[in-house]
Amino acid sequence: MKNFKPLFLSFTVFFLAITLLSGQNNLSINGKLLNNKEFDNVELQLAYGRNATKYVSKPLQADGTFNLQALIPQPDIYRLAFDKQNAVLLPLSPNDKIELELDANNLQQILSVKGSPSLIFVKKLTDLIFEKQAYLDSVNKALQNDPNQLYFSDFGQKFNLYHQTNQDVDNYIQKLYSNSNELQETINKYSDKGEFQTKFADTFIKSAMEILNALDENYTPFANYLSNVQDYYDFSDDSKGKNVNFDKKLNDYLSLLSTRHQRAESDFKTMVIEAKKIISYYQANASDKDFNNKKNKNNFCNRIIALLAQSENMKANSDKYIEEATTSNLLAKDLISDAQKQVSAIVKQYQEMYNAGDKQRNDKMVKLLQDNKGDLAILMFIDTYVGKEQNAVFYQDIINTLAKNYPSNPLVIQKVKELEAEKGPLALGSVAPDMEYKNPDGKLMKLSDLRGKVVLIDFWASWCRPCRMENPNVVKLYEKYRSKGFDVYSVSLDRDKTSWVNAIKSDNLSWESHVSDLKYWSSAGAKLYGVSSIPSTFLLDKEGRIIGKNLRGAALESKLREIFGE
Repeated sequence: MKNFKPLFLSFTVFFLAITLLSGQNNLSINGKLLNNKEFDNVELQLAYGRNATKYVSKPLQADGTFNLQALIPQPDIYRLAFDKQNAVLLPLSPNDKIELELDANNLQQILSVKGSPSLIFVKKLTDLIFEKQAYLDSVNKALQNDPNQLYFSDFGQKFNLYHQTNQDVDNYIQKLYSNSNELQETINKYSDKGEFQTKFADTFIKSAMEILNALDENYTPFANYLSNVQDYYDFSDDSKGKNVNFDKKLNDYLSLLSTRHQRAESDFKTMVIEAKKIISYYQANASDKDFNNKKNKNNFCNRIIALLAQSENMKANSDKYIEEATTSNLLAKDLISDAQKQVSAIVKQYQEMYNAGDKQRNDKMVKLLQDNKGDLAILMFIDTYVGKEQNAVFYQDIINTLAKNYPSNPLVIQKVKELEAEKGPLALGSVAPDMEYKNPDGKLMKLSDLRGKVVLIDFWASWCRPCRMENPNVVKLYEKYRSKGFDVYSVSLDRDKTSWVNAIKSDNLSWESHVSDLKYWSSAGAKLYGVSSIPSTFLLDKEGRIIGKNLRGAALESKLREIFGE
């Protein structure tokens, strides 16, 4: 009996402890999945680990509702899984009593939530993320449907083809004037003091018929153009106040084009009609005896000579046509350029509008992240929306705060270890280790020789497709900022010199500092910088300190704009 009471009390205390512990760790999620047509069950799992712990699984009700009760050991990131491919990440804590509403068509956006400050933070941030995307889509849609953008884009494409067609027609017309000139020269060659020398009739006819055939061949495309141009290219209604100077330039071009084509038609239409008759007559009668008697042959020659009598000032008209065609070509180039500028200006307006609206949303996101830097839920966003390399100070602050709040959480411990491992010669703010390797000509090129410039160390290779896809962006930024002190030090992981050199030339990598020891993944430079995948980049300031890692595309452009300005 003496021992029974303490034993009874021990069991009581143990029972109470279990009860309290169970109550303390009893997570409750009352949820509803709207628009559900394919999911039957919902399961709560730990979000990470090869064999992630599974806590509870329940069937979904017909109306999409579900209730989950689970004992979870600590605040962590969990998965609400509906099948192997579809799940929602949730930051959960023991004792959370959550009311949650989701949409089966978009599991990444929480429709409503109560009972969890962490999930409310997640909802606010994901709402902003989707709002940013929706805003981008709306601006893009407005741009694509902007009537002026549509007009100038369509005009640029259509007018460029129109201009090319007119250049082809100009070539044919100039050949017509050349044919006319050749015919005159041929007549002069076989004339004496303005009188045709009949003794040269056979030679004259042979030369003249070649010219007449050429005249006919060159006029045919021009005639086809005049007959069909309005069906394919009609700019008569395009000049309607889009831009006064642009409209005037277009009217000047169309007027000049019409004037010179009318002149060419006047000069050659009747001539070619007669030329066709002469060609047809010659083809039908050249072998007849009657045609070859002296009188008939002379009459035929005179018929050819009479062609030019119909056209006056042919040489002056030819010079005038060339002059007007040259002026038209300049106008056409200006119109195409102006249309491109108009489109660029419109795009810039929308870009500025987007930038302003996006900045407001970005500022809200930054504030939201800053206000919740101690919430475990921020782990779901920091790599994408903060960035260890892009915002190193803030990133470090977040991890330090999480380490204080959640010292035993595996995800936090891993992040702390990652940051600790990165301290050393390659840490942000450290002076980049120096390198010296040979360029394609065998000359040693030293990284530190570029001190005083902002330098992008670019680890790449000719065989690396992502590297080659990024190269145009690096070239664009090099050309934009080289005069302000930007340079590139390219370290190739090639093993074949010819492929390396050909890629430099093909991709127009015009900076001087190209080096390689041609050792592939055994590259000494790659080992020195811990490079295990390419493309891999390090951005250095003018003192040679590392100020960015793996900045590519828009991220690199944004960083350089921050350093150099527009």
